[in-house]
Amino acid sequence: MAARNLGRDRKRVISVLVSLTFGGLLLVVSASVFGSYSPEQDANAKFPYGHFRLYLDDPELNSYEQMKDSPFTEDFKQELLSINGVEQVQTLRRSVGGSDFKGETSEGGGRCDILTKEGLSLEGDWDYVAQHLTSGRMPENDREILIADAYANNPDSNNFIQLGEEIELETEEDTMTVTMVGTYGKPGSSNGTYALDSAAVMITEGLAREMISSVENFDYTWVISADPNKEDSVTAALESVATNAPSGMGLYTYAEELDFLTLQQAVIFGGLQGLSWMIFLFGVVNLVNMTLSNQLSRRRELCMMRSVGMTKRQLYQVLTAEGMFYVLFSAVIALVAGTPVAIGICRWMGEAMMGQVMHYQFPVGSMLLYIGVLVVLELLLSICTIRKQEQNSLIEQMRLVE
Repeated sequence: MAARNLGRDRKRVISVLVSLTFGGLLLVVSASVFGSYSPEQDANAKFPYGHFRLYLDDPELNSYEQMKDSPFTEDFKQELLSINGVEQVQTLRRSVGGSDFKGETSEGGGRCDILTKEGLSLEGDWDYVAQHLTSGRMPENDREILIADAYANNPDSNNFIQLGEEIELETEEDTMTVTMVGTYGKPGSSNGTYALDSAAVMITEGLAREMISSVENFDYTWVISADPNKEDSVTAALESVATNAPSGMGLYTYAEELDFLTLQQAVIFGGLQGLSWMIFLFGVVNLVNMTLSNQLSRRRELCMMRSVGMTKRQLYQVLTAEGMFYVLFSAVIALVAGTPVAIGICRWMGEAMMGQVMHYQFPVGSMLLYIGVLVVLELLLSICTIRKQEQNSLIEQMRLVE
């Protein structure tokens, strides 16, 4: 009987099911991403060598001009190591400064970092970069370069530089014709949440020396590791060092990145979760409206069923069965369709944002709340319907609907 009643107003039933299911599906995806994404894991992936970075950052001089009289000297390193709590100072990136490149159909620009086989920098290390190639191969001579995959090797577009294409590479001192032989996806960590100084180009040490002959020290970013129990005092000391440096210097910390990622999680993922709950609530309102409308249109039918012997318990079972259909259908579809989508998004986010696996966590709490709200709502609506039927005798109810 419950199934037959559901088929009476198919358009309204479908409308309720779609709104409830869509809200549930979005809830599964957003709650899964919100619960699986860890700002701490993401920040750790971005700061694998230490929680502090010092980098060239002068408001009046570009990094190329700073490098001519680089503040990154051995004496400065010893000064940093003398700070209580500092354990190690390493070169994270080496760069020739800004660069522009132009191919037959595409052009771009950005910071140009240096590849090295001598272990002179962590993110310019030959083996490290080779592990993060997204296409092509490593340079075999000083006239071959790598370009970030954001600018290159898109076979579906003529506006991207292609593997093997000759391009004009321009730095502060010279312009040379080089060949793009590979693309990479990770090297060149940005120094700041909104910084635009990631590496757009990577060239060999030999080419860097040939194009920028006036610079001896190409260090651009140093990374500093410290005792976790003394990071507050180390932060204060490094802030003072950066402020008093003879040449402009910036400090970027793990704590800043973590705060930014936590805020991003709350705003973006939390906003998506809020939207899914709003859509779900719209479905709930639609469900209540349909249930109340059915009560009015079915008053005579319910009276007739009671008059031929249907008990209060049987009536309750019919109404509850109708309601549970909405709960089970929307919950099952939301879980079956939403879970694979959520797992796929988490996998993509882990690879794209952190370069590692993001462990999927099923949103048990959110889904129990979602199902619980629907179950309680349907039980309450069934009880209200029966109590309203009991307010008047069968004869009085029959007269009201005549």
